[in-house]
Amino acid sequence: MIGLVNGQENFDAHVRRIGGNLPERGDVFIFQFTDRQYENIVRFSDQSRRRRRKNPEQIALF
Repeated sequence: MIGLVNGQENFDAHVRRIGGNLPERGDVFIFQFTDRQYENIVRFSDQSRRRRRKNPEQIALF
């Protein structure tokens, strides 16, 4: 699952919610990126480099 949230408070709320609903087995990884870090991500797909996408206008997806 991939989710983007707006703001530290919203991020912390999601971390608490996820922490309270952990699966019985397996691992959960949560990464936090700033807008600046997100826009500097380099993506390779199908053996070629893809153009950087503009930051999404809608920042909360779940």
